[in-house]
Amino acid sequence: MSETFIAYWGCPFPEHIKMDLNDMKAHYCTSVVLWVPECDLIFHPKSKIEYTLKYAKEIGMKVWVDLWGFGNITCHNARMSQFVEENYEAWQVGSDGKPTPIACPNNPKFREWFKRKIVEFVERYPVDGFLFDEIHFDDRNWPKVWHCRCDNCRKLFKERYGKDMPLELTEEVIKFRQETMIDFIDHLCTSVKECDRRIETSICLYPEVEVPSRFGTEDWEGISKIKNLDVLGTDPYWIPIEDRIGAERSPYKMRKGEDVTSRYKWFTRKVIELSKTEEKKSCIWVQACCIPAGKENEVYKAVVTAAQLGIDMIGAWSYMDYGFENPSDNPRLVFLELTKAYAEVLKIPR
Repeated sequence: MSETFIAYWGCPFPEHIKMDLNDMKAHYCTSVVLWVPECDLIFHPKSKIEYTLKYAKEIGMKVWVDLWGFGNITCHNARMSQFVEENYEAWQVGSDGKPTPIACPNNPKFREWFKRKIVEFVERYPVDGFLFDEIHFDDRNWPKVWHCRCDNCRKLFKERYGKDMPLELTEEVIKFRQETMIDFIDHLCTSVKECDRRIETSICLYPEVEVPSRFGTEDWEGISKIKNLDVLGTDPYWIPIEDRIGAERSPYKMRKGEDVTSRYKWFTRKVIELSKTEEKKSCIWVQACCIPAGKENEVYKAVVTAAQLGIDMIGAWSYMDYGFENPSDNPRLVFLELTKAYAEVLKIPR
């Protein structure tokens, strides 16, 4: 086990940042993943970002950055992108012809903007790694509606297949969506490495490998082959996060016959197999948010299960989820169950 980390929304008050980081460090978190939505670059570039990096480095913690909700294409519940608000022409378009406020991964303006933001971030902040989190096509009204049929996607499809993009989700469309996501993730990872090859790159994929996937990222094997990707990961959470998409459509729920242990065994083995083949690090994310009372020990079980199978890195989402719309019933108890497991797995020989 090389890293145990926890996601952190952050705080604009430096004294509280220091207190939180010391708490994480004391409870066996070797690294912190800082959520950075676009608005933080405007309102909290110093108070939140600089101080988190400063204090984490002082106590020996690595710092990863999750560019959360950039273009609304990362993270399933993010809807706060300034780029999307100001660039209507870059929106994804559904098979029903309706635009949706998520940037298209094939849009040249969006790709260049995202690359520029990565470059600016690296130039300003001494970050250790970037997490690209749950990159996706919009899944509104899936499977009746699929994305994306914007002008750029239709043009690229015609260049590749020599015919117009159909309205139906054909085998060629499924493959095109998969290839689009592989190319976009490669673009982001390469943008990081062009700045500084020492900075690590990580992807967290939705826990959906069925074909076709509503998100377009079901080709895990293809994604694992991305040259500039260092860490392959997924987040097989088991309790639906009841946000804007609702529990029924949540990607975070048990499949038939699963429990926490069997679910984490299946996804951990999948990630480890692909990572070893492509000489990447493997990572599993554990749910530490929206946990009902009485189920806190399931967090412990998920961590230990993944560690015993030989996962390289374990992350948790997130630190003390009091601020969520539907937080855990006992956030501190969730954190203590998580970090009890961290204390144990860091001693498990590899």
